Amino acid sequence: MGFFKPTAILKGAARGGLDLFDKAEKASEEGLENLKLARDEVNEEISSMKDNYNKAIQIGDKVGGGAFAKYLFNTQDISYLAGLVNQTQAVQNEELSSLKNQFENLSENDKARFSDGDFSEDVKTKYDSEVDALKVKNGLVNTNNMGEATVNTLAGKVQTMVDRGFEPRRQAVIDTVGGGELRKSDPLEGGFDSLQVLSSVKPFLSLNYQDATTYNEKYLSWYNDTFRDRLSGQLKDPDAVQDRLVDSLVRAGYTEIMSKDDPSRLEEQTDADGLTPLDNLLESIARNENTTREGAIDEIIRESYFDQYYGVGSYGDGYLQLKRNQVNSEKAQSVVSSGIPLTVAEDFKDMNLEDQIAETRRVLINNHGTEASEELSDEDIVEIINNSPEFQ
Repeated sequence: MGFFKPTAILKGAARGGLDLFDKAEKASEEGLENLKLARDEVNEEISSMKDNYNKAIQIGDKVGGGAFAKYLFNTQDISYLAGLVNQTQAVQNEELSSLKNQFENLSENDKARFSDGDFSEDVKTKYDSEVDALKVKNGLVNTNNMGEATVNTLAGKVQTMVDRGFEPRRQAVIDTVGGGELRKSDPLEGGFDSLQVLSSVKPFLSLNYQDATTYNEKYLSWYNDTFRDRLSGQLKDPDAVQDRLVDSLVRAGYTEIMSKDDPSRLEEQTDADGLTPLDNLLESIARNENTTREGAIDEIIRESYFDQYYGVGSYGDGYLQLKRNQVNSEKAQSVVSSGIPLTVAEDFKDMNLEDQIAETRRVLINNHGTEASEELSDEDIVEIINNSPEFQ
């Protein structure tokens, strides 16, 4: 009997085993280097992203923080808000005033969604989420990406053993990637109130030429994007313009342009001059404005744009608003002259005049809707009280 002597086959097997470890070591080293490259790329992206978030926080501070700032961060792109920092003060104010208009026109329920908490908390949550997503996207996670079949082979088992030794080094690389701290928010007191908005109190038609220019440019941009072909500049669909025109007129109260038999269709019957009710209306507007039929159409669509994006009445005394005023006035007058029986509080006669007016408004709203009160002056309410059968 002799000592065990390695044969050529065993020597080859040993050498092969060492080769497996060498290859595994090399693969892990390459993986580590690739991880470092990914880290550098991600850190560069994070740096740019962080700069945008910090600039966006500046805008949130400028508008006074609070619910409006939360609204901005929840509805606008971070890159858009960051870009405002590089704009002139005038452009910033115009953009933010436009957004404030949209915010002010939200329902109370929608506004309530943005009322709780500090806007900077929302920003941090959104920022941290984007940083984590960026790390995952670029492979900056300490995981074993080998398939189950590979792991169960000898080469896979060797690779797993070697990778285990590299894990602390990989984690050290990953740990150097992070979002860091964003700038501390410092909202400007009174920032929200300083933003002027178009409204029925300060409508578009009351602005001087310079102040109106920006709003006109926005309207033209909206009109072209909505109705015109980008290449030819021609209307994409004339029917879409007609639909917008008719819907805006009917909503305001110009119901006479619709068929009496079918209120969903335009009245097609013509008068002695061959004009439909819509034709006559547009002709009248064109004469008043010293323009063409197309100019009259543009006037209505322009006002409807302001109603939609800046609030009803924000255009001023345009043809839609004048009609709304007329309709509301007629409703109010019908209430005044109808001698409506008022079911008021038992102590109504003992109230002072101010309380009687408030009580009457409450009854009108309950019985006939808010418009039955909103369009009535205190003098109108007194006349209703005097004409009510209960007090005659």
